[in-house]
Amino acid sequence: MKKLLSILRYLIPYWLKSFSSILFNLIAAVFSVISLTMVIPFLGLLFSSQKFASKSIAFEFAAESIRHNFNYYLGKVVIEKGQAEALLFIVLGVLIFTLCKNIFTFLGRSNIIKVRINIVKDIRNDLMDKILNFDLSYFSKEKRGDIISKMIVDVKEVEASIISSLEVFFKDPILIVVYLYVLFFMSLKLTLIVLFVFPVSAFIIGLIGKSLKKQTIRGQQRMGDLVAMLEEVLVGIKIVKASNAEGLIKQRFGKLNDYYSNVFRKVWTRRVLANPISEIISTITILFIIWYGGKMILSKSGELTPTVFIGYLAVFSQVIKPARSITNGYYNIIKGLASIERIDTILLHQYKITQKPDAIKITNFEKNIEYKDVNFQYEN
Repeated sequence: MKKLLSILRYLIPYWLKSFSSILFNLIAAVFSVISLTMVIPFLGLLFSSQKFASKSIAFEFAAESIRHNFNYYLGKVVIEKGQAEALLFIVLGVLIFTLCKNIFTFLGRSNIIKVRINIVKDIRNDLMDKILNFDLSYFSKEKRGDIISKMIVDVKEVEASIISSLEVFFKDPILIVVYLYVLFFMSLKLTLIVLFVFPVSAFIIGLIGKSLKKQTIRGQQRMGDLVAMLEEVLVGIKIVKASNAEGLIKQRFGKLNDYYSNVFRKVWTRRVLANPISEIISTITILFIIWYGGKMILSKSGELTPTVFIGYLAVFSQVIKPARSITNGYYNIIKGLASIERIDTILLHQYKITQKPDAIKITNFEKNIEYKDVNFQYEN
């Protein structure tokens, strides 16, 4: 968690854009739910089972208030214009709400893109500032290729994994909460089943992802070694040619490249395993809901009507996509943590040559500079 916070602290200067992105995504989620739940009165009109409210109530930003007033005004349209006009009224309503949803989704995503680009820019600037202030002993111990790999490859990996997941975690949890609220309102029993499945899915995915971070760290280290070797070969290419060492270099590079490829094959195998598992769990959940909801309807207990059940399935189908996105986002973050650890070896490096707290600041040069008791030694 500390490693993740070391990157997320770059989010602080852009908190306003982040907040506006969350707000726009929340509004988009509300419009999405409203457009989906309109399938209920649509089916009610087709099968002549829609019940209309006799009078309107005071508007509140709550599901019951919206449902009641919509039924009231829909009933007025049916009485004054007929059922065909009422169906057109519903279709136009879905179109308007869908347009509004996509407008606010775009606004939310455009804001988080700006945040994402600026965070990566700030990380690179901080890395360069840190490297320029290092004492020379750091460069004698570290491979230049590995430093380049950290600044280019690892920063790119952080952008592709953790920073790109910001959009997922700023949008999809909001969608899930809004959808679950509506699902609770439609059927408490069915939604409790859904809530039981989510922790089970998270537990299974967590088991798969345990070794992902270790494998990724090994892979990123080998990538650093690859870049370092390539840099050494290019700098000393004349020596390689003069020594007729092309075969030896090719063999060493091939072994290193094979090891890197094998490590990342294992990483990606674990990563792509998340989608099939989440799809299987989602399918089992949907089939169970269809079976259990069908029993509730056939029992004629009045707990669930056919139109509400179809609307429930329509809303629940929208929960699956953000749930999968969060699963993929989790894997991306686990993979990106390995790159954060490598970047932190630069950002958190402690300088060995430090200035004394009582150092005298000289503002002008008058006579000369004299060195006394100056010693030099190689590191052990």
